[in-house]
Amino acid sequence: MDKRTPLRENNNTTGEEGILMLELDKAVLGMAVLRLLSGSTELVAAAFMLKWNQIEKALALNAVLALVGPLVLITTTAIGLVGIASAFRSANCSSSWPAWPLF
Repeated sequence: MDKRTPLRENNNTTGEEGILMLELDKAVLGMAVLRLLSGSTELVAAAFMLKWNQIEKALALNAVLALVGPLVLITTTAIGLVGIASAFRSANCSSSWPAWPLF
């Protein structure tokens, strides 16, 4: 089963649905969406820091962001590793050797 999700477009002139040339891997899509959400959170936090204009509140918000950043890093890395492992496993399923352990 292919893990890539095709992006679809609707052709308004004929009413037919076509597939764009771009196909995204689900793991890559998940990683990108998580990073976009993380970046959006950072931008919103920066806007709040400017709005409040108080060093105590800005420092507290910065501390929260310092905790969220590594969690996003670990989560995106885990998604990528699972994606690589599933691709490796599906590529090696037809062979007679077990896919795990690698050594």
